[in-house]
Amino acid sequence: MDHHFRKPANDITSQLEINFGDLGRPGRGGRGGRGGRGRGGRASRGSRTDKSSASAPDVDDPEAFPALS
Repeated sequence: MDHHFRKPANDITSQLEINFGDLGRPGRGGRGGRGGRGRGGRASRGSRTDKSSASAPDVDDPEAFPALS
């Protein structure tokens, strides 16, 4: 049993050839790359002031956050 339990653990890793780099790329590109880069790129390029004032309240305006006053 010990031998049978040990062998699959090693064998499975060799057979599946799990590449962390391969798995990490789609994860980062799909989630972080699309969401983070797309948003950040658009916001930083030119629509930053336009978008931030339209979608989010002004951080420097205390009246925009009545709950904090």
